[in-house]
Amino acid sequence: MSFGFHFPGEAFPVLPGHSRAVGGRGMAKGRRQRGRGSGTGERAQLQRNEEVRCSNHDATHKLILSPNGKLSEHWAKGSANCPKTRLVQEMGSQNIVQIACGDQHAMALCRGGELFTWGQNTHGQLGVGSQTTLTPKPQLVERLKGIPLAQIAAGGAHSTTVSLSGAVYSWGKNSFGQLGLGDTKEKGESKKGIKITAGVHQSFVRCKENKNSYLNGIATLEDKEVDAWISNSKCRESIKKNIILIFSSEACINGSFLDKRDKHFKTSKEVSGIDMSEVKRFYEKISKNRTAYQEVQKEIRNLLPSLSPSPISPENFRVYLILPFLLQEKDGDSFLSLILLAQAILKLHPEGLQTLECLWSNLETSFFKELVNLYQSVSQQVLFEFFLSLITTGPGRLFNLDPAETGPLQILQMLYQVNSRTGFRVHESNFHIPQVREIINLCSWFNIATVLWKLSKYPCIFDRENKILVHRTECSFLSRTSPVSAANFATN
Repeated sequence: MSFGFHFPGEAFPVLPGHSRAVGGRGMAKGRRQRGRGSGTGERAQLQRNEEVRCSNHDATHKLILSPNGKLSEHWAKGSANCPKTRLVQEMGSQNIVQIACGDQHAMALCRGGELFTWGQNTHGQLGVGSQTTLTPKPQLVERLKGIPLAQIAAGGAHSTTVSLSGAVYSWGKNSFGQLGLGDTKEKGESKKGIKITAGVHQSFVRCKENKNSYLNGIATLEDKEVDAWISNSKCRESIKKNIILIFSSEACINGSFLDKRDKHFKTSKEVSGIDMSEVKRFYEKISKNRTAYQEVQKEIRNLLPSLSPSPISPENFRVYLILPFLLQEKDGDSFLSLILLAQAILKLHPEGLQTLECLWSNLETSFFKELVNLYQSVSQQVLFEFFLSLITTGPGRLFNLDPAETGPLQILQMLYQVNSRTGFRVHESNFHIPQVREIINLCSWFNIATVLWKLSKYPCIFDRENKILVHRTECSFLSRTSPVSAANFATN
């Protein structure tokens, strides 16, 4: 399948103007010319202990990736920019797993899932916006943050990546349709990709046909590694380092727990691509080792404030499904993390919230019920602490309800609405919170309007008796209140 300006011909080694495939079935994008069999440079993605030469006309620049994941660059012909091979200092702390070069730009994929680009940006080929035409130092491609990338490739003035679930993302120059996406930049087209390369005016995606392994890629959870975390108490520093690597990265989490039946290649707003039973199995394993589990909790808690409010791919949303099931411990750390997760969810833009609700609605009933129970438990704890503070500090507390405290209640109400749209798979009693009655009784003679106004935003927490109590309390309040106050209460 080809896209863009296309001449009859054959696929040749990756040289200026064309691309190549290595086995399997392929999809090409861009310009092809018959008999194009020579050129000045490569733009294939290469792995460790390899070098890749940028394809500028004098072929002076090349990147070198060492076996230990360190990146160096070299300018030939006595260039004043870099006459000798030098370590790319800006990437010194990163463990690089893949590199790629275009005409005047370069890409580097890190073990932790980050993608960095640098060089010329006249056509937006760096993926960092078009405000600047040159970026000499590696910059993080924020738009792809959280997407678990499998491979990267650089064309002449465009860039292409493919995720672990086969979604292809292209950006940069598109004069020959080499992006395969019309005029759209930085937006993916889902394909079952497992191998990509790129030419000056062309991109090539090899489609998945068999059980071929991916190239060296980002870190994801492996059973053997998890077993080592649990059983090996002598390598604590190494275990801690691996836990930090995976659970400090949204991309690494999103790339773990993928459905082994290849359903993750169908990831969409309706299909998460996650094997939730694997998530649960990991939690059951890791929670047996208190030290390792606390490290996981710590990294999750540190990660949550950095989650993007505007994800660009359904793959970004996996983290919102995975993390609650890793925070099931009845302790303060999990309690705080679930509150932070609720805040992150509520920061999502409306379209993102709709996608997440759709993914919730497609969870198996048992997992959806567990999710409801988690947020019901957190909401119950929030209201219990709220009740205790009312007793301690008095009615003034009602006017200072922290937004963090209402987050879990808002998520619980959202889950209730999803549940109602899907035929009440989970019984309503799972949403009820008994503490509501104590709060209403305590406040029935002062500031009751404020109490009811705040709590009535989350009707799912009231059982039948508490709904009747609320109604009676409202009637009592209105009967002894001036018409103006009553009108204000009704407006609220």
